[in-house]
Amino acid sequence: MISPALEKALNLRSRGALRLLAQWQTPAGLRRAGEARILAYLRQHGVWAAKTLTAKVHAAARTQTVSVAGEATAALIVGQMATDLEAVNDRITAIEETIAAVVAEHELGEILTSLPGIGTTLAAEFLAHAGTLTTYSSPAALAAHAGLAPISRDSGRRQGHQVRPHRYHRGLRRVFSMSSFTALTHCPRSRAYYDKKRAEGKTHRQAAAALSRQRLNVLWACIRDKTLYQPKQPRSAEVALCELA
Repeated sequence: MISPALEKALNLRSRGALRLLAQWQTPAGLRRAGEARILAYLRQHGVWAAKTLTAKVHAAARTQTVSVAGEATAALIVGQMATDLEAVNDRITAIEETIAAVVAEHELGEILTSLPGIGTTLAAEFLAHAGTLTTYSSPAALAAHAGLAPISRDSGRRQGHQVRPHRYHRGLRRVFSMSSFTALTHCPRSRAYYDKKRAEGKTHRQAAAALSRQRLNVLWACIRDKTLYQPKQPRSAEVALCELA
């Protein structure tokens, strides 16, 4: 640990912190550079909120004036790791941009991303797993493949017991589960439908699965009709999440 104060001041997930550490890794190095030079360097590399970051790290650097054992070696390692992480992040960004471009050009791309909770990454996953839905005869068939069509496990003493099938496409289920989780925060209709199921006595898992199934029905209807999801003016009962019970 070179500097506890510096580690506390930096968010190592941010581009600015990595760019800073690629150049300066120790409190002494930051003090020698000075605020003006650090600020100019960060601005030159397009770091957001460079002035705030500069003030934070320089204040942290001033709190430690003693060098720790092995500081020089640790600084070399930290600098190289920061550079490597920057390269990885740049590569991830480039891949995400490529995925976004492919989805945008696909015939179903705009329809998929119109449904709240489905971004370009989940849209790409859906297309990879389900294609254009030509292999599914109905939304029920798609739901069964995605593990969203519970099967009955009734017995002589227990009725109405339904469980998730053992065999299903986990990639497809992930698409609907992840998009439903996001929609709970950003889509009022999805939240209302989920809350309705909870009020009916469903557990969180059951309500979330019910929401995923209803969103699957909505997406199927949009793809079938070749229309975007329109929450304010639904074209049919199938497109209105909250009206699907």
